[in-house]
Amino acid sequence: LAPQDTPPTVTILSPANGATLVRGQPITIAVDARGASALLVDVSVNGLFLITNLSPPFQQSFTVPFGVSELTFGARARIWKTTSSPWA
Repeated sequence: LAPQDTPPTVTILSPANGATLVRGQPITIAVDARGASALLVDVSVNGLFLITNLSPPFQQSFTVPFGVSELTFGARARIWKTTSSPWA
């Protein structure tokens, strides 16, 4: 792959895997994305799209909902509609 076609990488920094979260309390979802310039980061919760962050730092406030016992956070990095990483 040419450098501009190399998929970016993404890592969820917080919340940590297995973290205890409190219903009704805000948390920060933080993502580290690396790769080509002009990155976008998509964030999801329980498989549902939450937001696209357009510039670093890739962070999003989120209030832990009532009525759920488990949350799964996802993130992927994109290069302006051309190349994307798999969901993390």
